[in-house]
Amino acid sequence: MPLSPSDNPILRKLESVYSLSGAERDAILKLPMQVQDIRADQDIVREGDRPTRCCAILEGFAATYTVTGDGKRQIMSFHIAGDIPDLQSVHLEVLDISLGTITPCRVALFSTRQCASCVRIIPGSGVPSGVRH
Repeated sequence: MPLSPSDNPILRKLESVYSLSGAERDAILKLPMQVQDIRADQDIVREGDRPTRCCAILEGFAATYTVTGDGKRQIMSFHIAGDIPDLQSVHLEVLDISLGTITPCRVALFSTRQCASCVRIIPGSGVPSGVRH
């Protein structure tokens, strides 16, 4: 489900750091997404999962974390609307972190393959040419 430019926090976030061309904006707007509402304190992905999709936060707050040897959660980073906290999924066969909601969240899910194709066209995205897809 494409989001309109004015409702697209991913586009707003990218445009806060990049001057996007029309083709780049179109690629982001056309990225097929499944929008999903997730309750607070739920995992979106877990350490050890084999990723097939990436997640963008549209509303709410989330955090990436690992579980320590004594079973406690160690938060690595916090995420807000427009963040794609598991973008590294494009590069990984197995996830090395978990991503969970702190508050109720609305997220956009899209395949790692589609994500890799999209970020390749954005200058400075840091996606190497040999990315798994």
